[in-house]
Amino acid sequence: MCETAGVANASRVYETECRHYYETFIGATPTETDFFPVYDAQIGTLQGVCLHVGEDASSPLLPVDAAHGSVVWSNHRDASDLCAGLSHTCWCRRAPPSVPPPPRTPQPKAPPPSRPPPAVPPPGAPPSTPPEPPPSPQPDWPPPSPAPPPSPPAPPHPPSPPRPPPSPLRPPYAPDGATVSNELNVGVYLVGVGVVFAAVLSLALVLWFVCWRPTRLTFVMPELLDAPPGLIANAVRDRAVILKRPRQAPDLVTNTLAYVATANQLVAQGLTLVQANALLQVRPEGDVYSFVPMFATRVAAERQALLK
Repeated sequence: MCETAGVANASRVYETECRHYYETFIGATPTETDFFPVYDAQIGTLQGVCLHVGEDASSPLLPVDAAHGSVVWSNHRDASDLCAGLSHTCWCRRAPPSVPPPPRTPQPKAPPPSRPPPAVPPPGAPPSTPPEPPPSPQPDWPPPSPAPPPSPPAPPHPPSPPRPPPSPLRPPYAPDGATVSNELNVGVYLVGVGVVFAAVLSLALVLWFVCWRPTRLTFVMPELLDAPPGLIANAVRDRAVILKRPRQAPDLVTNTLAYVATANQLVAQGLTLVQANALLQVRPEGDVYSFVPMFATRVAAERQALLK
């Protein structure tokens, strides 16, 4: 249970989690309640607030058919305002508290080793003899020979005469006889610039094809946009077999369902089907069609995957 509206807004849950909460705690017993998901495609988020409707169900943020005791999931930005006060009860997902580490028990210190008592000589035993003194050091014999005297230093080398400066009338020469030129080779410089320019241009073309070029998805134009998804998927599979594209049937089904979901969202926003197709850049490609996906296409595909 969320204490405040801020806690409910900070701990939003997915629709499947809220449905699991309803089926486990509310819908497990036969009642007249129901589960109502409210998804706003304009927001583009798959997480919302899960609340247990109270006695006052007149808020415009609640569905019309939501009665007292029903469970509503909504991804609306202001849905957490329903959790303020005691009108409705909001459900939050909480992590279990961490288990504290066990207390450390002090290890007993080992007692210091005790020295054994000196042995008591038996009565009538002779006194022990005193220890012998250590032997006196003896001088080494024969004595070591003295170290040899150091060798005299080598005489210094005479300094080499200074080299004459190069003549300005001729270029300097390398030790192997090759001429050393200090002038820049213009041809080599131009070739290097051309190679660098070609590499940069190739990298830009590769990035354009990979990143900025719009990706087009191939799909089969359905006859009805408001048909159930299962019926549309079966019709697309049959059409793929007729067009001799059985291996592309899974991709055609996914792309067709994504197109239908995106087109329905655009039509719900007030556009006509012709304007929606123009916005999606729909064009025929032989027996099939293609379109450029939008952000709404990704959101619709994620929602369709969660509802499966």
